[in-house]
Amino acid sequence: MLLLSGLNERERFLIFLLFFIPIFLIGLVFLFQNLSSPFYEQENYIMIHFMLEIVCVIVSFMIAFQALVIYPYTFRRTGIYIGALFLSIGILGFFHIMALIGMPHFIMESSNHVSMWFWIAARITQAVGLFVILTFPKTELKHSLWEKRTFVYISSFVYSLTWIAFIYIYSPHLPILYVANVGTTSLNNGFEYLMMFLYVIMIVLFVKTYNRLDKFSLAIVLSLFYLIVSGWMFTHYNDVHDIKNFVGHLLKAFGFLFFGYALYITSVKRPFQMQRELQIKLKQHTFYDDVTGLPNFRHFNDKLAQFIQQRKSFGIIMFEIHQLQKINNSLGQALTNEILKLIAQRLEQSLSNQYFLARMTGDYMAVLMPNAKTEKELHAVCNQIGIIFDKPFKTRNLELMINISVGITIFPIDGNQSELLLDNAKAALDEARLNGIPHLFYKPEMRSKRYNKLLLENDLQKALENKELSLVYQPKIELTTGKIYGFEALLRWNHRERGFISPSEFIPLAEETGLIVPIGDWVIQTACKQLKAWHSIDPSLKMAVNFSFRQFYQTDITEKIKKTLEETELHSDYLELELTERLAIEIDVWYRQEFCVSR
Repeated sequence: MLLLSGLNERERFLIFLLFFIPIFLIGLVFLFQNLSSPFYEQENYIMIHFMLEIVCVIVSFMIAFQALVIYPYTFRRTGIYIGALFLSIGILGFFHIMALIGMPHFIMESSNHVSMWFWIAARITQAVGLFVILTFPKTELKHSLWEKRTFVYISSFVYSLTWIAFIYIYSPHLPILYVANVGTTSLNNGFEYLMMFLYVIMIVLFVKTYNRLDKFSLAIVLSLFYLIVSGWMFTHYNDVHDIKNFVGHLLKAFGFLFFGYALYITSVKRPFQMQRELQIKLKQHTFYDDVTGLPNFRHFNDKLAQFIQQRKSFGIIMFEIHQLQKINNSLGQALTNEILKLIAQRLEQSLSNQYFLARMTGDYMAVLMPNAKTEKELHAVCNQIGIIFDKPFKTRNLELMINISVGITIFPIDGNQSELLLDNAKAALDEARLNGIPHLFYKPEMRSKRYNKLLLENDLQKALENKELSLVYQPKIELTTGKIYGFEALLRWNHRERGFISPSEFIPLAEETGLIVPIGDWVIQTACKQLKAWHSIDPSLKMAVNFSFRQFYQTDITEKIKKTLEETELHSDYLELELTERLAIEIDVWYRQEFCVSR
């Protein structure tokens, strides 16, 4: 049973049945051995014998052709040797059929004696050839010609011609293998027993080699078993019209079919299954997100294009998952992936199956809502998504609250192209995030705001080079004495076209884009230089500089500040870095999360 442990119950039953059939036939044959078979009498013998033997010949040529054509892609050298072997078996089997009395004259007059020698030549070739190939599959042949298909097949053909010439030329001098109404001779039976012995050895080696027999090895073992039983039948019949001879030919034909099926498994079925599995994996990798298992951006785009072609109203809900980047920076990618999986699971469980949920890129996900026509329908789904994020996500003894911003577009009101619809949904999402609103529907004026924001971002990148940034210093006064004890450096931007721009407009943009890091470095350097100049008037003055969260997370921030203080010859006591309330909260959350993880 261990050998068949890889099969299901139905397959095991089928295997036991196939092994039982030859044994059952043997019992029937010897139980009713005196009962003649009317359909196997002399007038039917030629046709039935021809049909059974031609099956073996066709299977042999199919194996030879299959190995020749498919060998470079699936087989190793073993496959091409088996193909060449069955080419010889097919040729000799064909001559056996054509040389039988009752068949049209072929090359020379038909003769049972010649036919029997072609028969035994084919069977010896098959048994010895299979024994050598299957028993020593890893034997390396030093001559490189043996690796070439053409040479191997030509050698097989020459081998067959040698047998044909030998039998036709020396047939008068060859021993008799069959005597009418008596049966096969001892020489023929000796050949048959030798072949059965080789087949038994091959079965034993197969069982020992494989702890679990797969379909390929089972088909080989079945083939060998049927050939053994058929060979035993061929040693016990007294006349060619005997039922034993018929059953022997029938089992031999099935033995060939099983071997053909085994080669079909290795050359066609397995490669096809492997290709199909590869296609499934490729599709999974191409159209699905590796972390969440959700459809990815490419799949979403294809689905969106299909919806647009249908010309029916539908909605797109796009949402950005906040805190993921911070979680990734402080707790690592593995935990971030766990959070993403939890989010995907909740969304899949809560949202209707008719909605198409996908992970877009990074922190963004989106939902396609077919047949959504009104804002009310979309608003209800947005609230449903919002409820999902109202509860904390628990993983690794942590409870993390995740916030989202949602943007919504409706086809065809907000666009009739995929790119435009997604861009508008992103514009609505950005507007919702900036205004602290859970979700917003797209409005045309949002595009102009995004365009202006893009221009402002581009100008901000050049502001330092163009010397448009400056600092103003707000005095810090001791209330009891009225004395100025320090200053706070405040950043201002005098745009070359728009004039002064409010810090509340450009500082969040600088933090969002990362420009706050180089700008922050410039602010610290400039403020320290100014403080050093003022120390000539009052050496006790201090300078306060606002510190952003992006600056805080720099790995080399300590070295940067230390270098600035050295260059300006200031002591660290005179520089104050003011942490915003937002940054203080983030640091506190990060510390507690790190502490929990370490524990």
